[in-house]
Amino acid sequence: MVESSRKHNIRREPVGTGSQTDGNTGRKKLAGSPSRNGLIRLGSRPHPPSRVLNALKRFGKRVRTLRKEKGLTPTQLGNGCGISTLKMEKIENGQVNVALSVIVRLAQQFDMTVHQILRGVK
Repeated sequence: MVESSRKHNIRREPVGTGSQTDGNTGRKKLAGSPSRNGLIRLGSRPHPPSRVLNALKRFGKRVRTLRKEKGLTPTQLGNGCGISTLKMEKIENGQVNVALSVIVRLAQQFDMTVHQILRGVK
């Protein structure tokens, strides 16, 4: 049951019919898979697949081991890399993605190449 307004040629559909829309924007909801590029969206942040999480944890463990071997605190290593202590601790716990620029600076702090610091992290 569609009404037509003669004055402006606007078609109006009764409430509750037609396709579903997003309540916030009024845009039509897209059909399809809830994942995009392998990331599942829960809440406002995408969660990477478990293999990525495992690699982040292994990398963090490697950074922690190298830091302790060198006798540095997370604060000292973070300052040397230009990142905060909190960010350094999150890297060591595998809670954040690490930018390539940070990996390069970590490798420099440990007198290693990027290949050497990433060795064993798959």
